[in-house]
Amino acid sequence: MKVIIEGEHVKLVEEKIAAQCTLTTYLSQILKHMPVSTGLLPAGIIFYASGKNTKWYLFEVTPRTLDISYKSRRSNTATKHTVSIPYVYALITTVDDIIEEQGIKFFCNTQRIDKMDDPIFRTPFLNIYDQGSGNVCLGSMRVDPDTPITQRIRAVLDTFFLSVFNDDLSPAWPAEFSSIAEWEKLTQKNPLCALACTYVPWVREKPVTLKDFLKTEFERYGDEHEFF
Repeated sequence: MKVIIEGEHVKLVEEKIAAQCTLTTYLSQILKHMPVSTGLLPAGIIFYASGKNTKWYLFEVTPRTLDISYKSRRSNTATKHTVSIPYVYALITTVDDIIEEQGIKFFCNTQRIDKMDDPIFRTPFLNIYDQGSGNVCLGSMRVDPDTPITQRIRAVLDTFFLSVFNDDLSPAWPAEFSSIAEWEKLTQKNPLCALACTYVPWVREKPVTLKDFLKTEFERYGDEHEFF
């Protein structure tokens, strides 16, 4: 029995041993369940899978305001804009450690995706094909193949967000805005406005979950995984 005195209050606390083990066993269990940073995956990777010669890295970008450059068809120069983004995800596919040109796909959600059954939506970014593929238009984007894969993945994502967006491809605008100007205006009113927008489903005819999406990508490269 333990007595705890706090000012005019006295607490009688009865302690009970719920379980008992050796210190060695206790420490081994802590190490077994403790997250370990191996340095093998880039920061921001929330999912990883590998097949015969194919690897998939799912990268998460948390909600924030993003500074982008935009050049319209009517302008000769790019202008700077600040826009709000929701939870954005990029699936990077590599074959023999080479990033696939058609293997960079972006999608989003207004909530963090933490289950395979969570739905995915098209992002409002420009420079992304709007045929339900989510493929990124790489343009002149090139990454040195001799650079370690973790650095190449990071470089591809950084290059995409730092590139000049244009009107060459039709973006999947959400219901709340249909231009960069409207997007920025909403952001000025509420920096987290992107979390309240209604985005276009990945496939317009029916909901698509992360599980559906990954299964399609794995099958495209001839791989299957036990959680499907």
